[in-house]
Formats: sequence, structure tokens, C-alpha cells
Amino acid sequence: MIIQEPSEKEYLEIIEKEFKEKIEFAVRKFYEDIKAEEISLKIEEKEPIESIVDFLCKVLDYFVVFFEYLVKTRSRREEFLRKIIGFSFKQSKFIKGVIEDKYYPNSWETCDLFFMIDGYNFWLEIKTLPTNYCGGGGRNITEEIREVCDAIRKLGKVSNEQNKILLLAVFYPFCDGKYEIERWDKHLGRIYETCGICLKSYELLEKEIVLKGDMKAKAYLIWR
Repeated sequence: MIIQEPSEKEYLEIIEKEFKEKIEFAVRKFYEDIKAEEISLKIEEKEPIESIVDFLCKVLDYFVVFFEYLVKTRSRREEFLRKIIGFSFKQSKFIKGVIEDKYYPNSWETCDLFFMIDGYNFWLEIKTLPTNYCGGGGRNITEEIREVCDAIRKLGKVSNEQNKILLLAVFYPFCDGKYEIERWDKHLGRIYETCGICLKSYELLEKEIVLKGDMKAKAYLIWR
């Protein structure tokens, strides 16, 4: 009897089934904790934008299994994080006017999430980006970096005292190989260069997310 390898479609269906319940459990737990204020924005303790950054880091910790799923499928699901973050913002007493796919001023381009705090406008772009590291397939990383740089340029056009900007970009997976580290440093250099040109001054936080199989994801939060 000849046993055939599953097709790509069949393989993805197997992965979907494997992770479906785990991700649904993570979502339920997150929603319950948001409503019970186990996880919440604490605007009074810090500047609003710093509180948002802290909160986004907590969101990432809730959804490690989601990033493990993305690694398995080498896929992108920005809409998932956008819905999760958008829901949590709408539950906050501090955040008003949450809008998904808000048009940038005088442009047909849209921003993933727009919201307001204390009369200030906040623009948040969200990217989930598979690498071709760790022996797997994935888009050419140069293309992924170009997409992040384009998001920075869009945000830079609205950045001023009234308009605060944030970018959340999550890359995956990483295995810390020598070649990978050397190449990644060069790719990061392009992001830093674009930030310097388009934002002038900015803050950046790198957060590692530990995944199964000695792999990790790297989240970069950039704000101004």
C-alpha cells in the first residue's frame, strides 16, 4: 500500500484543526480578562502612548499559540490582531472613537486602527511578517522590510503634537543562526534609517516571544 504525502491544502487543514481550539481558548481567556479588568490600560500611571505600548506587549503574551500557528503555516493574519486589539480598546474607559481602516488625511490609504485619548489622535499600524529563517519557506525578507518602511512613511506624514503614531511589527520565526543574525542586523538597519528620515525622533522597543522548537518571534514597537 502506497501512502501519499498530504498535499499543501491537506497539510494546512491539519494545522488549522490542530491550533483552532488552542487559539479559541486564548481568545476566550483574553476577552474574559479584559472584561474582568485583569488586563487593562492604566493611563493614569504613564503617558498615554507608553501605556498603549505596555498594553500591546501584554496582548502579545496572551497569544503565543497564535504566533506558533503562524510559524507552522508561514502565514500572515494581521486582521486577527487588529480585531483583538480593537475590541480591547473599545472596552477601555480611556479610549474613544476606535475605527478600523481609518483613511489617512488627504489620502486613499488607510491605517489599521485609529483611536483617541484625551483629545489626542492615535494611529496604529499592525504587521505580522513571516521570515524565511529556520529552514522554512516564507516571503523574501527584503519585501517584508520594505512593507514596514512604507508603513513608517505613512505614519510619519501624520505625526505631530496632535497625532501620535505607533507601529507594531512581529517577525517570525528566528533560530539565532549566525547567518540569520548577520542578515537581520542589516534588515533592521533599513528600518532604523527609515525611522530617522521620516520620524526624526522616535522610541523603539524590541520584545522576544519564545515559541516551541527553540524558535522565537520578534516584535518591534515604534512610536512617537
